[in-house]
Amino acid sequence: MPRRSYFCASSADLDNVPSNCIGLVPNNAGQMIPYEWNGTAWVQIDIGDLPSGPGGASSWGSITGTLANQTDLQTALNGKAPTHTHPYASDTHDHDASYAPVSHTHSTADVTGLDAALAGKASTGHNHDASYAAIGHNHTGTYEPANANIQTHVASAHAPANAQKNSDITKAEIEAVLTGVIASHSHSGGSDPWTYVKLAADFTTSSATAVSVTNFNFTPAINSIYVVEGLFLTRTATATVGVRPGCSWPTSLTDGVAQFMQTSSATANVIANGNMNAAVLAPVGGNPNNTQSYPATLWATLVTGGSTSGNFQIQLASETGGTNVTLKAGSWLRYRTI
Repeated sequence: MPRRSYFCASSADLDNVPSNCIGLVPNNAGQMIPYEWNGTAWVQIDIGDLPSGPGGASSWGSITGTLANQTDLQTALNGKAPTHTHPYASDTHDHDASYAPVSHTHSTADVTGLDAALAGKASTGHNHDASYAAIGHNHTGTYEPANANIQTHVASAHAPANAQKNSDITKAEIEAVLTGVIASHSHSGGSDPWTYVKLAADFTTSSATAVSVTNFNFTPAINSIYVVEGLFLTRTATATVGVRPGCSWPTSLTDGVAQFMQTSSATANVIANGNMNAAVLAPVGGNPNNTQSYPATLWATLVTGGSTSGNFQIQLASETGGTNVTLKAGSWLRYRTI
């Protein structure tokens, strides 16, 4: 007995076809592909494998009849949109005729008023050299230098018109004024001639070779004689290891000598004497303990020449490499010319 055929909109509709019937599913080309139930799944079959009916083998070249009578096919077709178009631009369209590219330029004439505004601005490289003098200018060669005595005299108060002339003052008048005790007076001296350099922070080294103590120096002027003094607070990590302060010299000195005296016990010192020919460094010794500071002193004189340059530099070394020694903050040196 021939099997009935059911038209399906897709392969998912095969589940609604009785298992003893044929399911017809359209492929992408619009052809109806037959499927049959093999007991476990719907499988595609060749048209030639379909059983023939009483009238002989079926021909599937085309399907004829009235579409309205194929209710399931008509229902599937009713869900499809008719042939149509969409009012959209093509994938390759552009707006070149309507808009400028993202990267483009304009001349200044394209912006209304821009040329007029720019015409009223000065160039970035302009100056006023023709109208004003430079900030650091002077009048050397044009005016006489200021005379301190004259300036002081001009600024000082002058005697009033009715002041008594010196020639009219008698000895008796002067003695009358000076007789008696002056209750309040002072004898102010001049300014301190010494310049001090103070060590602001502890400086520590374990080097057995002398190293420069940070910011503990001064630069002498040429053609001068300097007296230098110093008092250093020294400390060692090991009482038997000595602290060795010293100095290095500026170049091209005319002459120079230095003496360092370093504590070696509570009642003794070690002393180093040297001159400008080589750096000076205190001898080995040892502080009495490693918990307190002990003094070291410096005396030096420098005679500079016309080409002297560089620093008079305080240095420090440890008696034993690897053991820390320290110049404590508050150590100082001072210098002056004579």
